This record gives sequence, structure tokens and C-alpha cells, in this order.
Amino acid sequence: STDGATRKRALGLYMEMFKWQFYTARIGKNAMADRESVGVAATDYLMYAGYVQLTMHWLMMEAAAKKALAGPEALRGQERGFYEAKIAMSEFVYEELFPHTRRLSKTMFTPTKAVMQMSPESFSFDYAQN
Repeated sequence: STDGATRKRALGLYMEMFKWQFYTARIGKNAMADRESVGVAATDYLMYAGYVQLTMHWLMMEAAAKKALAGPEALRGQERGFYEAKIAMSEFVYEELFPHTRRLSKTMFTPTKAVMQMSPESFSFDYAQN
């Protein structure tokens, strides 16, 4: 017994999961031409996957909480507050954290040259050796 808001968030998540499959395939394809591209994509890809999974789990908890609140036995006190907090947290995750996937879907495809063009010596700030 989910409401329209939960369904709308679930649809947004569902669409993002299709993109996740596409991005996974794209990273694999890029790696065939440039193996360094996997390393460049790795952190952002894993963060992206984490936000998608986090959102999925919170939406599942939201649906369960709404089902419990709509159940035949009246919930009171702390139990009711517990379920209401689950719903509020799910809304927060979807509205505040899930949108980070938009940025990460771009940065996971940063051109390899932008990351790999500097030599290891460029990261040394030991001026005493000069």
C-alpha cells in the first residue's frame, strides 16, 4: 500500500538502475581501448552504485513502513514514530543523496588524460631536494 510519492521515487530509482547497467557496459567498452579508464572511473562508479543501492534500500523500508502504518492494528507512540522516521529518512535519502548520481554519472567518464597526464614527480612537494 504505497502512495503516489513513493511510486514516483521508485520510478526515478528504476530509471537510474537502467542507466547503471548502461554505465557499467560503457566503462567496460572504454577499458577495451584504454585500460586506464577503469581506474579513472572506479571511485565515482562505486560511489554512484552506493547511492543507487542506498536509495533502493530506503525506498523498500519506506514501503514497509507505510504498509505497517496502514495496517489493521493502530500503531501508537514510539512504534508509530519509528515508522514515520523511516519514511522521513527515505525522503531525505531520495531528495538529498540520490541526486549525487547525476554528478557522478559525468565524472566517472572523465577523460583519462585529465587524470593521468601528470608524472609522479609532479605530486612531490619536497622542496628540500632542489
